[in-house]
Amino acid sequence: MSRRHIFIIGLISIMNSYWLCAQITLIADINPGEDWSHVGEMIPFNGELYFYANNGSHGGLHSTDGTTISLRTDVGDAIYTNELTKGDGFLAWAGRPTSRDVGNSIWYYTPTEYYGLGSFNRVSRLVEYQGDVFFAGTDFGGTELYRLYEDSYFRTELIYDREEEGFLLGSLAPSHFTKSTDGLLYFLVWSSNSPAALWRTDGTEEGTYEVYPFPYFNRLYTAGGKLFLHGHTSPLGNEESTLWISDGTTAGTDSLENIRFFLDPYVLDSLIYFRNYTPLTGSELWVTDGTQSGTHIVDDYTPGSTSTSDIKVFGHMGNQLFLSGIGPSGPSLFVSELGSDTIQLVRQLEVYESPGVVLGDYFYFAADDFEFGRELWRTDGTEAGTEMLGDINPVGNSNPARITAYNGLILFVAYTDDLGFELYKYVPEGDTNCGDHIELDGIAELSYYSADSSIISGQWIRYNENIEFNDYYYSSFQICLMPGFEVDPNASFTIEQGGCDE
Repeated sequence: MSRRHIFIIGLISIMNSYWLCAQITLIADINPGEDWSHVGEMIPFNGELYFYANNGSHGGLHSTDGTTISLRTDVGDAIYTNELTKGDGFLAWAGRPTSRDVGNSIWYYTPTEYYGLGSFNRVSRLVEYQGDVFFAGTDFGGTELYRLYEDSYFRTELIYDREEEGFLLGSLAPSHFTKSTDGLLYFLVWSSNSPAALWRTDGTEEGTYEVYPFPYFNRLYTAGGKLFLHGHTSPLGNEESTLWISDGTTAGTDSLENIRFFLDPYVLDSLIYFRNYTPLTGSELWVTDGTQSGTHIVDDYTPGSTSTSDIKVFGHMGNQLFLSGIGPSGPSLFVSELGSDTIQLVRQLEVYESPGVVLGDYFYFAADDFEFGRELWRTDGTEAGTEMLGDINPVGNSNPARITAYNGLILFVAYTDDLGFELYKYVPEGDTNCGDHIELDGIAELSYYSADSSIISGQWIRYNENIEFNDYYYSSFQICLMPGFEVDPNASFTIEQGGCDE
């Protein structure tokens, strides 16, 4: 007989007749069967979450309230919502035009209409600024700075065309847009014929100009009203890289000494955490506030020249920092505090690259504990408060991604062999019922139960009599099944208790 594992989370009895549990459930199989629905980034808008997905016949903009999913655009297979961005009262994205199979339009969506504007070879680098959406638009004349805005109706505007200004080095090719506290939008300019430079714009042609030339720099961040730039001074990148700080003026731009690497930067308030290497400490976590004295190692967690490999901050909750890396005991989850010089081990865990989110008193993320594969986890920063929330794919990794907190729920995309990547939700303890109910008669022999009929995820198993289970007796014992679980009639499976129970 085949055996499948069930993990029970948050089993609660209410008035001895209605049962609730915390669980992970599939919201919808958008693209039925094993094919993926390719769910994109989820953006809150108009009271719901909006995202791109493909239902098998065509792709388009969808939305969900956490219970159902609605298709919001329907123009055949022509729409691919790349870089979904929220403006003031509208959504925008780069999408293929309906009239042909190549190129891009800049699309907008409101609750009453949607349409694709312009005809570009490419639309990219979308960013909200001053309620409008700025972007890099490419045509046969090069890549220049545009904006999408509404003035009685939606239209696009060319903000700056460098070739028209007499430059012989090519088009503007703006990238790495970054909004600063001075109300300006900064970006890098770098094309195959032009070295990199820091530019700024206030949304007008007159207010768009170069701040400082930075040859071959390819990173731009802002924290505490300062701009942080990183890169090399030659096209080969064979010299030591450099970290520069700018206040947005030529005179207020200078380099920081002794920063060889600026890897996996994480912005938090006026600080940036990053990984740096020195021969004395190896690769460890550093922090900078943009000053020489405020740039230093946080903690030489693996002492001496040995590195804490790949260490980085991947999320925070209040002043609590969550870190991942490879320490002396292997891949691990760490915790630190804002401004602290100490890093503490929480537990061995390989954290997945998908960003995490905060909901209530927990931080939710994807990780692998080397037993159940890559699944959805949460932590409060302690070992006891760090737990896996479900084995969504019992035969491999579920690879949770697009993790989003919404209306008291955690929504995310996950993989199972039978459904591919689809949209799921996690509901904290005691907030929802477990879906359809079924009653199965049978005898639980120690920790195994033989099914008399087929069982699928999202259903209950209810025992109608007292049963023996791990030396305890339960009356009307019920189990909430995890997504992806399915057994055939007469199969046996393991029952393992978890969470709270009555």
